Amino acid sequence: ERVRLASEGDGAVNLIPAHVVETIYFGDHVRLHVHVGGQPLMLKLPLGEASGLGPDDQVRLTGEPAHFRALDPPPA
Repeated sequence: ERVRLASEGDGAVNLIPAHVVETIYFGDHVRLHVHVGGQPLMLKLPLGEASGLGPDDQVRLTGEPAHFRALDPPPA
């Protein structure tokens, strides 16, 4: 819930590259479906933050360090 798009010059840390799969308009917000490391992730964003984004765009995600958890990968 606290992951957001990083923008140029905002001083964001913990940058995570993501690949946009699709954007879905929901009136007052957009649901942005991305892949991060091959795993799907959905972000709910205000309209202004997702304007101009579409499939195959590359974005960077960020968030406060306290809101992230590192998990072991699933067994192969």
